[in-house]
Amino acid sequence: MREEITADYLSDNPVQQEILNLSEKWAKAIASNDAEKFMKINDKDEMQTEYDFRGKKGVRGKYYDAIQKGYTTIIHKSDGSTVVKETLPIFLDEDIQKYFPDSESVNNALRDLIALAPEQHN
Repeated sequence: MREEITADYLSDNPVQQEILNLSEKWAKAIASNDAEKFMKINDKDEMQTEYDFRGKKGVRGKYYDAIQKGYTTIIHKSDGSTVVKETLPIFLDEDIQKYFPDSESVNNALRDLIALAPEQHN
């Protein structure tokens, strides 16, 4: 049985509330085979005027080198705690990607391989 998230659970956060409302509408549209109609109705441009990028040119690959070196995500939670996550990109060759569609499958395979290796002591 799938757990349902109710609107009152997220009622204190308007962004989460809007996401929940759209998710519920999307689920109903899929169930009634009306997803295309849903997309047309909800395809309105709500971008704020300060985010108008017309006439400006982006720089392709501007952050490519920095991302290749890895990055740190820092999340400050409302309870005062902080979560720090280091992310280092790992690239798989195409022939390997066929067998490992996501990070979880790669990690599971590597854990199985590590379990077969003799114990190493530092």
